[in-house]
Amino acid sequence: MKLAGANQNVRILLGMALLAAATSYFEPDGANCGSSVGCVMHPYRCKGRRCQVLVTFREDSVDERKDAVSIEMLAKSDGWFALGFSLDQHMSQDDVYTCVLSPSGQIELRHYYNFGRRSFQFPMHGVTHIEGGYSDGYLSCRFTRLKTVPDRRSKKVHDLSREYYFLLPTGEVAPNGTLLKHAPLPLVSKFKAYLRFENELIEAVKSHDPDDHDPNDNERYQSVSNSAVMLTAPGLMVWFLRAILP
Repeated sequence: MKLAGANQNVRILLGMALLAAATSYFEPDGANCGSSVGCVMHPYRCKGRRCQVLVTFREDSVDERKDAVSIEMLAKSDGWFALGFSLDQHMSQDDVYTCVLSPSGQIELRHYYNFGRRSFQFPMHGVTHIEGGYSDGYLSCRFTRLKTVPDRRSKKVHDLSREYYFLLPTGEVAPNGTLLKHAPLPLVSKFKAYLRFENELIEAVKSHDPDDHDPNDNERYQSVSNSAVMLTAPGLMVWFLRAILP
């Protein structure tokens, strides 16, 4: 799916109320990779639209000093792009944040958790300062997430003070908004990294897991709760859909 000439730019802050304001399309600051921000990228040492994917991260503060991580994501995609925190380089027990360009042209940030080879949508916890944009084939999202989230469902939200591999798949979106199977051989970081280290410069390479690119598998993404932050263009209503798990 491609919206020719489309440029959806949005901002939303989460709290007791939802506030929305327009913002220009942004791209992660790849020029500061390895100095003031840590980066995962493909191709290696790319910048801006020369990247197929680019993720930057740095320590931030919400309630306490350095208790959060600010993340910016950019990918060449007309559908969806995900950042997964994984204990290995394969799809299993991963905490995943997905930037989605919906069929209606809205930008969404969705939270998934991978159980084995299936992804289930879960409520968003510990996430604030969300922005998203789309311009001429490039999709971007940024957000701040607490490193640790005290919640009874916290097992579905990884502790970001630990080190992880970064999973970086992209894919298309069905007309009903369902995420279709990611592209063959999704990208993954070469090694684990701590998000607190802002001098990290990490290359993303293609996965070699044959189970991660089954062309007949388009049913991995399922919703166990309606939890998406909807980001809309200026002047439209913004709403936050959330359901409590049984």
